[in-house]
Amino acid sequence: MKQLKKLVLIGFGLLMGGIAHAQFIGISVDGAIGYTATESTVSGGSVDISHPLPFVPNFGYSALSFIEEVNLLPSTGSESLSSKTTMTLQSYHLFYHVPFPVVSMALGFGLGSANIKSEMSTTVSGVSVADEATQVVPVSEGFIHIGLPFWSILEFHIGYHAFSMSKVDVTKNIDFAPSLGNYTIEEKNYIGGMTTVGLQIAF
Repeated sequence: MKQLKKLVLIGFGLLMGGIAHAQFIGISVDGAIGYTATESTVSGGSVDISHPLPFVPNFGYSALSFIEEVNLLPSTGSESLSSKTTMTLQSYHLFYHVPFPVVSMALGFGLGSANIKSEMSTTVSGVSVADEATQVVPVSEGFIHIGLPFWSILEFHIGYHAFSMSKVDVTKNIDFAPSLGNYTIEEKNYIGGMTTVGLQIAF
């Protein structure tokens, strides 16, 4: 029993000593520079908070938004069908720092949702009709950050956030003219990866 108490005290001492010599807290801000599932310009990124407690996950938040506009039918002058999709994706994630020589590495996983606003407009015989609808799709996230410390409290890093979700029917809940004839609206696959660059500052 005495030996067990001694081991517990030693372990506690090592833990507190490690915390005392580690950074107190780190705040990381990253900006998105692209998303593989779209050619549109994207905005967003991630904000992460790190702490020195071992075994306890760190936490953060990711966001991504973009707008896609597509002509679903070749315009013939009298008939057309076009869509505008606004994607707003959010995810809350947990992550751990992985020991690695020279560079730093963080691996994480998160869950969230994508809010998708679809706007469609049709033109039939010169008459235009428009409608819009919103749907929410669950999203999962896995990411990796690789950083390079270049000063005692600053670190530059790059990241890759892989988002997974079900395919999206942009015409869901939208009423458009059925007289447009024979055409196919395929479900859109928005599974992809967001590339980010950012800085972390440690206090």
